[in-house]
Amino acid sequence: MKKLIILLSFILVASIAMATNVIKTGVIKTGTTALSRDFTFTAADTLDANDTITIMITNNQRYLQHVTFTTALVQVTVTPSVVITAYGRVTETSAWVAIGSAITWTSTSNNGSITSVTPANYNDYKIEFVASSASQKSKITVFEAKTANCYDIPANSGTLTVSRADAGTVTIQTADDNDNAAAVYRAGGTGALTLGAATGTTAITSSDWAISATGIQTGMGAATFDGVITATGGIALTTQPSCYWAASGQPVAVATGTDVACANGARFWVSINIPYNSTITGLSYLVGSVGGTDSVVIQLCNSAGAQVATTRAVGGAAALVGTAAQMQSVALTTPYAAVAGRYYAVVQFNGTTAKFRAALIPGSKFVANTAAGTWGTKADITPGTTFVADKAPFICTY
Repeated sequence: MKKLIILLSFILVASIAMATNVIKTGVIKTGTTALSRDFTFTAADTLDANDTITIMITNNQRYLQHVTFTTALVQVTVTPSVVITAYGRVTETSAWVAIGSAITWTSTSNNGSITSVTPANYNDYKIEFVASSASQKSKITVFEAKTANCYDIPANSGTLTVSRADAGTVTIQTADDNDNAAAVYRAGGTGALTLGAATGTTAITSSDWAISATGIQTGMGAATFDGVITATGGIALTTQPSCYWAASGQPVAVATGTDVACANGARFWVSINIPYNSTITGLSYLVGSVGGTDSVVIQLCNSAGAQVATTRAVGGAAALVGTAAQMQSVALTTPYAAVAGRYYAVVQFNGTTAKFRAALIPGSKFVANTAAGTWGTKADITPGTTFVADKAPFICTY
């Protein structure tokens, strides 16, 4: 009776193997990336007629992985047609999920690989070879399996996924985490390195500094840059200054420079650099030997010469020229949030009686000139590239 039971058991196992047509089984050991033992194929490993044969692989790993299966067949008789498909599953009771793109094999020119598109943590792999020609016969000659943890991004672009439990901190560090260790995150060519937050307000943090999800950096301290820095949004300081002198400089006496008579409607302008993002509420200029009588308007123009702020509202009254030999402060109609960069300060008068002080040294290396205009009419200026003496007012923002 025992012999009969053993015989029946062998028959049952053999019948199950024949039903599933599993010709090879292999293992990728935990922590490794290839089969622990390569497959050897013989003449018995062939697909006859409409056969389906299967290779099963156990792959117990701790991480999400990409996988590549490489196979080669040869034709034995008649023109074959074999569809090769790879599948993965997480547990023995999970559904099989197709991996990558199947191969339709008709000749050795179709020998190739099936590669996963997204990483997964499959503990079992199944590779099926399904023949669909009633008279064909083909033979498997090569089969290899290669896995890689999900930090390998095989496509031109992709996502690096570091998995963790539902709570806790993900730490990425170099293997030799000591004083000599360095971690480099970079994008090559024209690619971009993007670091951001899916939720919350903080994108990147360390014990010393942080970059918010909107790109605001705090706490970095001293930093060294060896390339060009283009701050299109300007540079903002914690405590914002607002007094910046034009390129004509800060006068050291009330009689600094030359005494220039006003010209009705003419605009006298000079370049002014604002090094930090600042809120400008007005401008001050040095009145010459004659004050009062005439009115004055001051403009702030951007690097292209277009007005961005003015001391006179449309249709409003202009300020009277101040006391002779003093700095006159004239408020802008609306405070202007200036981004660091090049600007031009422009003064305009409606008469010829009052005077202002201007830089007079020929050969000065900043830009200043005058532009014809009509009093009461808004107009931009066309910045030049040279300095013209007796045109640049001594002027500053505040």
